[in-house]
Amino acid sequence: ATIRSVAVKLNDGSVWLQNPVAPTEEFFKLLDEIGPVKHIVISTYAIEHKAYAADAHKKYPSAKVYVTPKQKTVPLDLPLPLLGIPVDGILDEGETLVDGTKAPWANELDCAILAYDNKEAGAVPIVEAAFFHKQSKSLIVTDAVERIQRQPPTDIVRTDLLLGL
Repeated sequence: ATIRSVAVKLNDGSVWLQNPVAPTEEFFKLLDEIGPVKHIVISTYAIEHKAYAADAHKKYPSAKVYVTPKQKTVPLDLPLPLLGIPVDGILDEGETLVDGTKAPWANELDCAILAYDNKEAGAVPIVEAAFFHKQSKSLIVTDAVERIQRQPPTDIVRTDLLLGL
């Protein structure tokens, strides 16, 4: 399941929500304290980051849902609306959506699409939207940046790693 989500309070007071987490009362209460959720963004193809988008949209039915290009579902590739996730726009580079319209948050967030087609490995294409929040100068990513320690944590036995266990 998704372990993190990002909420940005936009200048108009509304909330831009990236990759909603589990639909708990606490999560929705925290969002409501920020402002009305107007945009739900699924910024990657990975199922764990879109698993709760339908729940978030059910809670905020007037919110528009935006997704990365090349969305896939695994193991069956089903259309997102069939999973309860309406698609109101597809993200594109900079300030626009794929259809050429300006993204509603364009004055505050820039978007870059990171894509890697991994056909040789038999995997689905890796697609992620990275955002730059202009006012705070913050980079918002999902899986594109990860910290991998040189040494495994102390609770992991190194020989188990080498044996593939």
